Amino acid sequence: MKKPLASYMDRSPEVRLSLGDRLLRVLVDAAIYVANPRLVLIFHKRLGYWPRPALPQRCNEKYMWRKIFERDPRHVELADKLAAKAYVQRHCPQVRVPALYWAGDDPDEIPNAVLAGDCVVKANHGSGMNQIVQRGDVDREALRKKARGWLRTTFGNKHDERHYRRIKPRLFAEQLLLEGGVPAKPTYRFHTSGGTCHYVYVRLEDEDGTTREAALDRDGNPRVVLIDSWEMGIALERPAGWDDMLAIAEKMAAAFDLVRIDLHLVDGEVWFSEYTFTAGAGYAWIDDPELMRALNRAWDIRRSWFLSTPQKGLAGFYARRLRAWLETAEAVADNAGSRLPVRV
Repeated sequence: MKKPLASYMDRSPEVRLSLGDRLLRVLVDAAIYVANPRLVLIFHKRLGYWPRPALPQRCNEKYMWRKIFERDPRHVELADKLAAKAYVQRHCPQVRVPALYWAGDDPDEIPNAVLAGDCVVKANHGSGMNQIVQRGDVDREALRKKARGWLRTTFGNKHDERHYRRIKPRLFAEQLLLEGGVPAKPTYRFHTSGGTCHYVYVRLEDEDGTTREAALDRDGNPRVVLIDSWEMGIALERPAGWDDMLAIAEKMAAAFDLVRIDLHLVDGEVWFSEYTFTAGAGYAWIDDPELMRALNRAWDIRRSWFLSTPQKGLAGFYARRLRAWLETAEAVADNAGSRLPVRV
């Protein structure tokens, strides 16, 4: 595994801790390492440094902290692809949602009429579990085996994305988005924190199966940089519907400390794809110091469920100390214009 470049590893502003708080931070870090050795080792392998999640300062450390401590019920609801469709229809009527044709627990119950046309068959509880059907071209037996395998899969175990484990697995078939007779491409993934988009990852799949990637800033300007897949992004032109997509993504993100909003643009209309709370399983980055710094600095974990909801016992004691540490960091940043070096 290659070592990531360092420019995306921006830290939050300096936090000056007392001796007692430094000791507490070490103890919490040690407890996290003991309780989550596999997660820590994968983190180091993927990102090239040992995390300190007790007081997370880098963006990916915050993702790790979220996996361990966050239990926001909205993450479970909106990571559920079926529940997310209903949520978006209620709260964001300005974005279109693919029509739901069928939902159930048994692939044998998918109506023949649904599979006779164009659709996508999916599982609701994870990523990569989908089958495109065009013009009724489907091997029903192969689909049955694949779908039953999805239902047996507990998604999120590999990288401890625990909110996925709380989703009851189901199957559904929905409208296939087509543009010019072929499945709509690309997917625009808006990385937001503090209700503001800081960069957009774009994934394009050509008809021959070739995958291309791109990164855009908030204004839609291309950033030709290395992406966490270890591919250089292409210089992608800003799409005509950019302003509409950006406005919708930021509206959808406003209620969360950090979330990735995935959208499609089809014939000038914005369509919903999904919410993601651990982008790239928590290892997402692009090698662009300016954009990653903005994302990290705007990600205020004090808005998280763990730090905005009363906790009990040792968790409550840690939550109170962590809030105090973060408030100290904010005061330092305000006084120094967020430009102080980090010594933690």
